[in-house]
Amino acid sequence: MRDPARIFRAPSGFASATSWIAFRCRPARLAQATTNALSLVASALEEVHKVDVSPPIVVSCERSVAMRWLIPRLSEFQDRQPEIDLHLSVGGGGFDFARDRITLAIRRLDFAIDANWQVERLIEEEVGPVMHPAMADRFAAGGYVALAAKTRPDAWQKWSAAHPDAPKPRSTRFLDHHFLMAEAAAGGLGVAMCPKIIALDDIRKGGLAAPLGFQPNGSHYGIIRSALAKKTAGIDQFVSWLLAAIHKDFYVAS
Repeated sequence: MRDPARIFRAPSGFASATSWIAFRCRPARLAQATTNALSLVASALEEVHKVDVSPPIVVSCERSVAMRWLIPRLSEFQDRQPEIDLHLSVGGGGFDFARDRITLAIRRLDFAIDANWQVERLIEEEVGPVMHPAMADRFAAGGYVALAAKTRPDAWQKWSAAHPDAPKPRSTRFLDHHFLMAEAAAGGLGVAMCPKIIALDDIRKGGLAAPLGFQPNGSHYGIIRSALAKKTAGIDQFVSWLLAAIHKDFYVAS
């Protein structure tokens, strides 16, 4: 009779001439090998648990600024800092860091700011009429269609009051967001009262023209952080990159 301690019934998936496989080692040696293997697995799991998995940086940005300025530049930051996990959401106006689960917000500073938030001015907003280059003569003659964003329905009125000698539109058409307004202007559908940050790339590419330039309107965009944001790995690097990108586009480039 075979020693039960030295035999093992083969699983059904094993091909065997018999239903028994004889171990060619002693039980004590097998037990030691098993113990060693389990010890290695336990050590590996312990190392995995020790890894510090930092939460991602969740940036909430004004919708039109995100689509027309930030997103086209984010690949530069990710190429420089591939180890930083960055998520982007869009939104405007007031927010709650905890409720909205965001780390940092890029906002137009036109709402109440919590005293516990850290706010850093990013850029002064400048606005002006932009249009497809082929519409420049029509704009100069007046009687054009003015394009405005529903989020700022009085933008043309304020600009016209500050520029009483500028050509006047014959009508005003409202679109939901600034990025839609800028795209409509690039398509030749009218003249948009547009922030420079939203029109900048199309102007550089020749898709939009701003014959009267841009003027400050008294408002600012800012970076807003909560008190807990400093605990998020990589946030200082992102803010530094963001400030450098703004400086490059608005204070160095012509």
